[in-house]
Amino acid sequence: MTQVSTGDGRPARSGPATERVRHGRPGSGIRRGLVLGGGGMLGAAWTVGALCAVEEATGWRPGSAEVLLGTSAGALLGTLLAAGVEPGQLRDHQLGRPVTAGPLMDIDFDYDTVVGGALPPRPQAAIGSPGLLRDAVRHPRDYPFLTMVSAAVPPGRGSVAPIGDLVRKLFGDGGWPEGSALRVAAVDYRTGRRVAFGDLGAPAAGVAEAVMASCAIPGWFAPVEVAGGRYVDGGCWSATNADLMNGRGLDEVYVLAPMGIRL
Repeated sequence: MTQVSTGDGRPARSGPATERVRHGRPGSGIRRGLVLGGGGMLGAAWTVGALCAVEEATGWRPGSAEVLLGTSAGALLGTLLAAGVEPGQLRDHQLGRPVTAGPLMDIDFDYDTVVGGALPPRPQAAIGSPGLLRDAVRHPRDYPFLTMVSAAVPPGRGSVAPIGDLVRKLFGDGGWPEGSALRVAAVDYRTGRRVAFGDLGAPAAGVAEAVMASCAIPGWFAPVEVAGGRYVDGGCWSATNADLMNGRGLDEVYVLAPMGIRL
């Protein structure tokens, strides 16, 4: 069993992968949030199926969430939903079927090979973030274990640029869309602090930059520069970062966690 928190901070227990915090019927005025966790391309495939299942079982459109928080591969899927892509269109696009409507209609994207295949290129012979590693050794209780590990791994040579190219086709090169429900979790590779791009007070970022940063797995991909800092995969902090939904005035939160660990 895993545990997440409701919007008012109370814990709620549920199953290991697909979780719903509090309950209500679609169309009842309930404020809903959606959390999409990381898990690479395999996790993305699972999440697409889960999104279709949620829509079919509840009649609720996941893309209409009041807050849509994505981490790593979940950040890319959340971005597609925020752009108006429906779960069924995501499924067909991923399977290579014709998409006859929506933003993905004329966009080609190979989910299996776009980031370089199943194995990463050989990393550089160096420490990924010496400053973060030093701070983590001095204050180990201030950081999640994965954040500390990420500081020590060699810098990756892979590129998440194709992901950015896809997002730019949908959102362009501008800043964050005003009023967007989308939030993207990443980790500052110098300080080790988590950020939710799109939140008030977060570093200024375009959607493509934020999604690339959230997908930049240390040791596999090079960190992504945003607003003068270097950022890496939000999964270095948490598989879902679901706790970021606390305090947002939500009544119900769906958490789709393909990795099923440390929400």
